[in-house]
Amino acid sequence: MKAFLTSILLLFWINGYSQLVNDSTIQKLHKQLEETGISQVIKYRNFVKQKGIYRIQFDFRSDDAAKNNQLWQMLKNDFYKEKNIDIRQYLYFYCINIFKIEQPENVLLEIRQSYINEDCPFIQYYYNEKTKQYLGDEKICMAEYSDNVSFDALEFFDKKTIRKKPSKTRNAYYNMLNSHFRELYSKGGFRKHSKEAKFSSSYRKGDAILKFEVKDLQKEVLTHAGENFVYRILRYFYDEPLLPYEYIKVEISLELNKSNNQMAMKIKVVGGYGSGFYQNKDKHTMNDLDKGFPAYINDYAEEVSNEVVRKITQYKNFKR
Repeated sequence: MKAFLTSILLLFWINGYSQLVNDSTIQKLHKQLEETGISQVIKYRNFVKQKGIYRIQFDFRSDDAAKNNQLWQMLKNDFYKEKNIDIRQYLYFYCINIFKIEQPENVLLEIRQSYINEDCPFIQYYYNEKTKQYLGDEKICMAEYSDNVSFDALEFFDKKTIRKKPSKTRNAYYNMLNSHFRELYSKGGFRKHSKEAKFSSSYRKGDAILKFEVKDLQKEVLTHAGENFVYRILRYFYDEPLLPYEYIKVEISLELNKSNNQMAMKIKVVGGYGSGFYQNKDKHTMNDLDKGFPAYINDYAEEVSNEVVRKITQYKNFKR
């Protein structure tokens, strides 16, 4: 009898709950997302109730985290300029309205790259019991590029002039790479635009990771900086274009396995950029590249990764 009553109550709850998420409601939500341009970046996923919390869930459309990061920041900024409201707040209360939720403080808005783990980007909006305020949180992707290189598997090792396997110790590779990047940035970086670039390394023999940073870069990561109307006008009033200064911090991690001639390589690049209008060179007052231009710095991290492979293998034309 108890089990029967439980089943009846469960069916009643499901029936009542389904009234909140019927097809017409979902269609109305889809239409609103399209009309506001939001659907170009995210899409509706689900509406569930767990432990008294209503979870309104959205997916990013792309599988590329860096691309989602960049598109989300652009959408958020454009939405605020047009409607003068935070897009997270807008979605939160719009969904509460169409789903007819009577307790908005029990709602959690989620926009995620993955619902299996908290991969970035990860956006949420909710009511904070401690502060008694509605808050929006974001987990922004850091520009990190990882790759596993199997030296025997790379096609260019058919050439006799190419080293076929990692023949040095990790410290020897780090010393070689440290010297190489120091020289590369002394000559203006990959783009040759940064005449004032200053390279500094914290590497010491025995370190597990090679770390270095470079400041006073220009058009190195932000390759299209200055190519707009405002900067062209400014060139008429100043002797040289006011390009934003860039700062990067690079981490290179190598793991060697001589038994199978494999090298596991992990590259991470983070940094900042100045305003340009004030010749901003102080890294502590710069904006985060990860938040402003995640796609650019992700591409740059891959370029650093390619350069590491080129230097280690001595194959100068290598590019993924």
